[in-house]
Amino acid sequence: MLTLEQQAAFVDEAPEIFLSIPGGWGKMGQAHIRLAAASEDVLTGALRTACQLRIEKNAKTSRKKPFVAEQAEYQIRNIGSDDYESNQSAKQ
Repeated sequence: MLTLEQQAAFVDEAPEIFLSIPGGWGKMGQAHIRLAAASEDVLTGALRTACQLRIEKNAKTSRKKPFVAEQAEYQIRNIGSDDYESNQSAKQ
């Protein structure tokens, strides 16, 4: 989920990777990403942007314990890190 401004910035900066979605879904911040055209850095940046926005919105309305928010922030900081890949390998 992105704000309309964030969505427009991603589409303007890399129209070969990001596509805005027409209609209601697009107005709610949804966007298409062409994964085959996206580098890992671009994809990681987009995911971090969207996750951070979701955390901020949840913090304003959430009644969850602070630990849950801290855990989510930790996960965002580590998107794309080697830790995730090694954790996934260890599970298999």
